Amino acid sequence: MALLEHIRKLPHGRGAVEAIGERAISRQGATKASLESELQALVERGDLVETRSGHYTAVGSSREFATGRLNAHRDGYAFVTPDIPITGLRGDIYLAKEEAERAMHGDRVVVRIARIENDGRAHGEILRVLRRAHATVVGEFRIKKAGFFVIPHDDRIRLWIEIPKGMALPRKWHVSGSSWGESPGSFHPCRI
Repeated sequence: MALLEHIRKLPHGRGAVEAIGERAISRQGATKASLESELQALVERGDLVETRSGHYTAVGSSREFATGRLNAHRDGYAFVTPDIPITGLRGDIYLAKEEAERAMHGDRVVVRIARIENDGRAHGEILRVLRRAHATVVGEFRIKKAGFFVIPHDDRIRLWIEIPKGMALPRKWHVSGSSWGESPGSFHPCRI
């Protein structure tokens, strides 16, 4: 945490690994390898964003990045509620439909704030998903020419979920009739 606080105190909450490292190594006697692993852990947690190789920005120290929970609307757009309030920002960060499709309702995400309107409303884009909110999704299983899919029952999860090859069908399954899915009553549920 001392490293994160040090970065937040830098101008605009950002710095290159050399500048960050000089102070951290001289104060704590840390090695460059331990510094890099600590920086990577902060990036994975969503406290830092690596803007380019070796340059880091603390989330919440500027109006450029935010970490928060995605709240999807059934019409496709979404909002991100920042974990740390951002000065000058009114409300949540709006994500257009194209951006909102990159994550699911409830996911914890890192967003780049693309613009802030005069009235304080912000528009953003997802940089990455930190943690998925849904380990399982309930929906309807569909077989299409392009592959196997699950259509989620939750309206806020807009995209069909593709099932990877080899994982779509259970090891033992029963089908009555001459072909798979011949009629609505031809498939009998089974356990995987």
